Amino acid sequence: MEEGSTFVELLVYLTIVFLILSFILPNSKVWIERVGSIAEINKIRSSIRYARLLSTLRNNRVDVRISKRSVEVVSDKNIVRTSSIDFVRIEGNKYLAFSNGVPYISGTLRFFVGNSFIAKISITPVIGKINLTWKW
Repeated sequence: MEEGSTFVELLVYLTIVFLILSFILPNSKVWIERVGSIAEINKIRSSIRYARLLSTLRNNRVDVRISKRSVEVVSDKNIVRTSSIDFVRIEGNKYLAFSNGVPYISGTLRFFVGNSFIAKISITPVIGKINLTWKW
């Protein structure tokens, strides 16, 4: 008896592998976008909390600037912390500021992946509470 596989068996194996990959790959793109967007939103929330804490510790104004591709925490005209944005699109007040731990400029940020709304961060004026609400 000969060892090995025939060409027909090889074609059957490859067909099965490609069928499995055709189901896995489209779902993995959605999964990667979801996990990436969750991480970015948590990173933005963390940057806002850091700015609030830093303004309390330094007794001065700390700004949070959000652009299309990055989030910057600025204190005394120096960038203290920078994070990149790759997965989410942000709408709302993209400039926030804290003075002595209290919001100097507050607002709401809405996050989208594609055209789908996924989350909202709102900063309560006066008390500075940072609320994160997920749609899913």
